Amino acid sequence: MFKLSDLARSKPRFDLETIRETLLYIESDCRENAGLERVAAALTEAIDEIERLEALNGPKHKAEPFYAHFVPAGF
Repeated sequence: MFKLSDLARSKPRFDLETIRETLLYIESDCRENAGLERVAAALTEAIDEIERLEALNGPKHKAEPFYAHFVPAGF
């Protein structure tokens, strides 16, 4: 049976690729607006850090249906 307390014990999963792409989109908008250069620079640092983590952890499978793994019920 599923319990909400089980959520507290599990680590959150982050899709770093999606986060990086979102930050790239925001960063490009900030670069185009005067006064937001420091924000763009901070976002660039965050993007670089995500890329560093991705390089350390190796390639990840994309979140697409054919990469799904199913466990039989009652397992």
